[in-house]
Formats: sequence, structure tokens, C-alpha cells
Amino acid sequence: MTINEFVDVLRNPETAVVDAGSYYNEAGEEGYFAKLRLNGRFYAFSVSGTNVPFTPEEVASAITSPERNIQRESSYKTHEDTLEATIRVAGHSYMIGALTPPKRTYVKIDPSEFEGLE
Repeated sequence: MTINEFVDVLRNPETAVVDAGSYYNEAGEEGYFAKLRLNGRFYAFSVSGTNVPFTPEEVASAITSPERNIQRESSYKTHEDTLEATIRVAGHSYMIGALTPPKRTYVKIDPSEFEGLE
């Protein structure tokens, strides 16, 4: 996944914000984060140095700004269709990520293993 593909997710009207709020980093500085979901995949962004919420569209506009400085952009080592990136714009660091949904593991349980337990 690329930053521009992540921007498409941010601008997609079907993208849902599933969690959002303030966070504090190790230095005690406040920031804002949001977790998103689209078509069964999860995405996230955070914005450093702020105590106000950012909409997905505001993040999309910032990270496509001509003044942006892409500090890092890569896939996770285990999945090529993922993304983690940090973009610096207008005094804020925008950390973005695209994750693959966790694989479900099914285990067959033998009911006899629980006999006698109360």
C-alpha cells in the first residue's frame, strides 16, 4: 500500500471511524488518534502535538500537501499490502498505518477434557 492509496481510504465515504481520542506520548505530549475500518481492513492515523480532533479529510489534505516531508514509508515485513509511514507537515507528525485483519484460528475442543470441572 502507498500513501496515496491510504489517502483514498481516508476520503472514501464508506470508511468508518471505529475509535478515536487523545493520547500522550512518552514525553507527555498530547496527540490525536483514530482507528478506521473499510471493507474488513483496519487503518489508523495519529497526529502529534495537538489536543483537537482531526477528520480523515483533514489528514488526507495534510499528508498530500506540497509542503509535506515523508520521514519514512514502508510495508510491514510480513505483509506487502500494509503500510506504516510518518509524514511531517506544518509542525505535526502524521503517523499512518494500514493493517491486515488478524487471521482467525479455529481450535477443535474435546468436551471430555472438561469433564469433572465445575
